[in-house]
Amino acid sequence: MKKILSSVLVAGMLLSVGVVNATAADGASGPKSYNAVGKIGAVIMNPYGVAPLTAIINDGRNIIGYIDSY
Repeated sequence: MKKILSSVLVAGMLLSVGVVNATAADGASGPKSYNAVGKIGAVIMNPYGVAPLTAIINDGRNIIGYIDSY
């Protein structure tokens, strides 16, 4: 019984690692590329599909200085 329980535990841990790696395959660090739009670069809204108020700015290695809000 102890051997079965430990093998089920190991199998579950291996499957959970595979699921985590599969979800990170195509995201901000994955193979997606975005066109530069505007003066500051590409703005990616909701990049992970789970947080609609999240945005990432790909600034194209430009330094963003003074920002004025309207």
